[in-house]
Amino acid sequence: MKLLVNGSSSAGNSYVFTDSEGHILLLECGMDARTIKRSIEYRVGNVDCCVVSHCHGDHAKALKDVLQWGVKVIGPPSLFNGIDSPYCVPAKAKQPIRLDRYGRTCRWCVLAFPVMHDVPCYGYIISHPEMGNTLFITDTVSTEFRFKGLNHIMIECNYDDRSLNEAISSGATSAAQTSRLTTSHMELQTTLEILDETDLENVRDIVIVHTSSRNSNAEYYREKIGGRYGIPVYIAQKRLELNLDLNPF
Repeated sequence: MKLLVNGSSSAGNSYVFTDSEGHILLLECGMDARTIKRSIEYRVGNVDCCVVSHCHGDHAKALKDVLQWGVKVIGPPSLFNGIDSPYCVPAKAKQPIRLDRYGRTCRWCVLAFPVMHDVPCYGYIISHPEMGNTLFITDTVSTEFRFKGLNHIMIECNYDDRSLNEAISSGATSAAQTSRLTTSHMELQTTLEILDETDLENVRDIVIVHTSSRNSNAEYYREKIGGRYGIPVYIAQKRLELNLDLNPF
């Protein structure tokens, strides 16, 4: 299973999973539709579904375009407010969705769970036989859930208190921005607490997503999390490619 990062920040979030047979799952569509199309080499017919966390533009900018491609989109019911399309798939928390596309059996399974943002927002466990279970959690101040049976983790570490205070002191981040940030995004210590309480026995890699451009220190996060758990850690940056396989070779 190949993971490609198109973007992972407030400027736009988009990730592409491609299995060995060329089947594609899009995760988030918060970028220009042309950019997403180009990243999948215009193989729209290979896209089995698109999974979206919430309605904010940096996660759902190309939503209507993706629906017009005839691709099923999974997300919280509020994502589809005002949209009439047969390809909208409102997810129900903790109820797995197994996919099919044009009568073709797909091997994806998507399990949604609510997280704590300033609009309705879901985290997901995305499963496929080639990669096992991948946790995706972003745009939340925390989560009430703890996880087991994972093989890959994509988790937000948006900021840390020290970097945020430095940004406030320099004037790079305003008080208004700080208030929203600290009540809707995940700080380093919260990320660590969740990972501390997660079954990491079979986790092969951790990908840090949605780091702030002004209030974070991504390389520090990579070193701290990698050193703490002894698991390879990557920062989700544009054009990052990873193999999310179960086989070590």
